[in-house]
Parts: sequence; structure tokens; C-alpha cells
Amino acid sequence: MITGLKQVLWRNRHLIVMAPDSDAVHVVVFEETFRGPLRRESYRFNLDGDPDDTQSIGGPLEWEHFVRCHVDDSWIIILPHQVTISQWMDLDSSQPDQLENRLEEQTRQLVGLGESKIVVDYVEAPSPDPDRSAYWITYCQESEVHKIIQEFGLKNVAICDVVADADALAAGLQSSPEISGEWLMLDVRDGGTSTIVFEGAHPRYCSFFPVGNEMAKEQEIRSAGPIRVGIRNEVKGLEWLRIRKGIPEIASEWTRDINRAWQEYRASILKDHQSSALTCPVILLADSPVFPAWETAVREKLQVSLLKTESIWPEPVANLQPDEWRHWGAVLATHRKKVEVPSLLPESVKAAWNEKQIGIIWRSLALLSCVFAMVVMLVAVFQKGMLWKMKTELTEEVKDVELRFDQSLVVLQRLKQEYRMLQPLIQVEQDTYTAIEILGSMQHIRTNQNAWMVLLADQHSYYANDVLSSTNTTTSSDLELSNRTNRVNMHRGFILELVLKSEGEAMRQELADVVTFLGDQDFLFNADILPADTRRPLVDSKLLIQDRHFAVSMEMDATDVIAISDTLDSTAEKAAEYRPVWRSLQPNISQSTSSNE
Repeated sequence: MITGLKQVLWRNRHLIVMAPDSDAVHVVVFEETFRGPLRRESYRFNLDGDPDDTQSIGGPLEWEHFVRCHVDDSWIIILPHQVTISQWMDLDSSQPDQLENRLEEQTRQLVGLGESKIVVDYVEAPSPDPDRSAYWITYCQESEVHKIIQEFGLKNVAICDVVADADALAAGLQSSPEISGEWLMLDVRDGGTSTIVFEGAHPRYCSFFPVGNEMAKEQEIRSAGPIRVGIRNEVKGLEWLRIRKGIPEIASEWTRDINRAWQEYRASILKDHQSSALTCPVILLADSPVFPAWETAVREKLQVSLLKTESIWPEPVANLQPDEWRHWGAVLATHRKKVEVPSLLPESVKAAWNEKQIGIIWRSLALLSCVFAMVVMLVAVFQKGMLWKMKTELTEEVKDVELRFDQSLVVLQRLKQEYRMLQPLIQVEQDTYTAIEILGSMQHIRTNQNAWMVLLADQHSYYANDVLSSTNTTTSSDLELSNRTNRVNMHRGFILELVLKSEGEAMRQELADVVTFLGDQDFLFNADILPADTRRPLVDSKLLIQDRHFAVSMEMDATDVIAISDTLDSTAEKAAEYRPVWRSLQPNISQSTSSNE
């Protein structure tokens, strides 16, 4: 599982899928994208001959150049049929350890494997019996993989996976729509023919016999003689012609081997030892120049229905050719996306692959680090430019605010001077308005209270001559106080002296009503009885009645012209002494000062 994750995470951008066959190789280049693999290019190379430009076939030199160009890409090798063995195994589900024992036993019994190490892998397959577990197992000699690597010069490339030809074809089927029923695939190659029996999209039997294009050509040569030497293109065309002519001569032997494989399948898998004719549909895979001849042999000798490849393999990617389905299946098998087929990648090759991918990762990390550093530098430069622009704009705004602040100080000083000039007039106007209102209130008191008023004066006039009259010094010992003890803190307001006619409790109630009435007036801030020691003897004693003479102090609103003047003075002084915060934060900004500061 870990190796599979490495293959998924560390795979390069391109996938090179090669299908070797004797000294020839068919290569398809796929590109990995976010939408999945896409087919890009397809090449054919013949390592034992010269290149053929008209047939797009390269020679050994072209192959070496191709390998050098794709040395850093990920490679997938499709092993030929003749070097692999695949089988279907049915085991009891209650004995999970039975599989490993059967694999060891089957490996020892396989014929032709010799002393070489065996590479074996398996995947679980659908089983018709719920009490049984089915497995699809593939074997190969490890030396066969190293032989292909040696012969095709792939020592320095990153081989990420190795799959059998039959498994690659099966992987392509598993990605197609749901397929049901039993059917047979015949894959005719130069070295022989593979017979693969499928149940739906999963293989159940696979065998190989050496009857194919090469045998057909040799049979025609024995019958008609060798091909005369001529132009290479003509010779290649004559070779295809020889194969087409030789196919009818070997058709009987070819179909006999197919029927033998069918009987082996029924005996080993279905446990049916009775001889029966081939009745299931057949799909034929062969090179396009000789496909009609093999198709004729199937129809005449086997007498079964032929399925079109388009019905089994709808085109999954653009430009995918019919003979490239095994390549596409190998890509899907390597991706492990809903496709499960055995992998025959040896441990030694896998270790080399992992080591190479680690090197690629380190180089990629180094490149990403450089790119990240460049991005950080660009972001820093951009951010510095933005900050410099913001600083310039803020500096201009600060200068504008300083100018407006200094202008505001000048305007404030002018307002202060103008207010000082108008202050006496405003004060006189307010005093006059208050005096008129008090006279109206006195009329109300005279009408509603049993009293008469003897004096109305403003506080400044009332206390202007702050010396007690000698005529009133003997009236009360409480008035014999010095000028220091009975001095009054004067406010803007008026003093009202009145005499009440009532006596006792009625007099005190009438006095309280007068004070309350005056205190409720909007033009007065406060009204209160004036203590006897703060009264001044300004009224003739003949107009007064002892113990019934009272004085009421009436103060005007606190927000008067003097308070406004003091506020202007305080604001102007503080504004002139205040140092703005931005002047300390921007030491390079020239401080503009006002001539009036």
C-alpha cells in the first residue's frame, strides 16, 4: 500500500507505456492532468533493423534518443503473453491463510520457471459462490523483467510498474461500462496468440500458444519461397502479403489450439470435462493489415459471432487507437483508480524506482524553494511599494491637517477677541431681559401673595458699597461683623427684598411659595433666601417691619457670557500648547507654525 501511495504521489508528468514484442516495441506517451491521463504520442521501434519513415517505425538510434529524452519520466512495461502465466483460483472463504499456501505450492509446480526468482501478485475477483473467494493470480520470472530492461537500455529510467499483457487488457475493460456474460478474446501477435476467457469485465482463464503472424509468414515462405531483395517499403508490404496468404494454411492448427484452450478452461474452471464446442462471442485483436484474414479464419473455422471492439471499449480518451488499449489499461492499472490487476514490479526495480523518485522530489523541492523565495521577494517589493505609497499619501494628509489646525487656531483667536468686544453688550442685554422677567414675576407675587416689595437690585450694585449702614448696626448683634466675615462671592443675578404681612407659620409658608415660584422660572438658575448677615441696609427702615423683612437671591443661568469667555480662553491656550501626535511620528515633516501661536 505504501509503495502504491508513492507511485501515485511521486509519478512524473508523463507516463511512457511500452509493449515489447521480440525486437520490436510499441510506445505510447500519456500526460497526467487534473482531469486524468491524456494520450499524446505513439511510436513504434524495430531494434534489429533500419528506420522506416513511411511506416513511422524508428530504428535502434531513434530508440536510444527517445529513451534519453524521457529518462526522467515514469515508465510502465507491459510483459508479453509468452513470459507470464495467469490463472484463476477459487478458495474457501473460511480459510484466509489457504491462499498463501496454495501460491507457494503452485509456484513450485509451475513448469518452465527454472531456478529464477518468481514475481507473483494477485487481486480478488468476483465469485459466483458467496461461500468461496476467487483470486486472479499472475506469475513471471524476475529475470524476464531484467532481460527487457537490459535489451532495451532502460537501466537509468524510472520504471514505476510492470503488468502482464492480459492484465493490461483486463484493466481497460474494468474502466468501461458494465459488461456481462461469458466471452473470449483472441490477441494475435507476431510470436503467437493469447486466449483470454472473460466473465463480464474480469478474466477467468488465460493461455498462450505459438501460432501467430510469424508462423503464418514462415508457412507461406515454405510454400512460395523467400522474398526477393528490393526496396524496403516493398519488402515490408510483401511481408504483410505473405502473412495474409499464410493464415489460411495455418488456420486449422490455429483454431485447434483455440478449442484446446477452451476445453482446458471448462475443465479447470467450470469442472466440465465433457467436450463442447466454442459458443461464446469472440473479440479479435490483430494488426490492421492482417486483421481481415484472421477474421475470416474465425468465421469459417470457429463459426462464432464476432464482437466489435467499439462495443466493449468505448473511446475513453481522444486519439486512442484500437491497438493501444493495452497501453491505456496499463495506465489505469498504475493509477489504481477503480482498477485492480496484479503488479509484477520486482523489489529490486521498485527500490531503484523509489530511489530515483526521492532524487526527483529533492530537486523539485529545491526548485519550489527557489520559486517560493522569488515569490516572497516579489511580494515584499510589492508590499514595500504599497507602504511607501501609503506613507506618501499620509504625509500629504498630515501636512494638510497641520495647515488646517494652524488656521483653526488663528480663527479661534479672532473669535476670542471679537467675543471680548461684544461681551459687555451681551451681558447688559441678558441682564435687561432678566430684569424685565423679574418685574413680571414681582407683579405676580404682589397679586397672589400678601406682601410688598421694597428693593430690586443686581448683585453687583447691591454689594457695591460693602459697608454696613450705621443706622442698622443696632438692630441686631448678628450684623456687627467685620467686612471680612460677611463678604459674599457674587454671581450674576438680582436681590429682591420684600415685607410679608402675615405672621408665624403663614408667613414662612408664603416666603417658601415666593422662593419656589422664582426658582421655577426658566430665566433664573437658582433662587434662595438670603441670610441676614449678607443683607445690606439699603432700604429706609420706615418701610420695613421687623421680623417680616426678607431678601431673596436670584442667580442667572451658569452658561452665561463669562463662562463662555473662560471656555474660549482655556481652549485657545490648550490648543496653542498642544503638540499633535503625528508630529512625533513623522519627524521629517516640516512643522508649520502660525504667526499667532
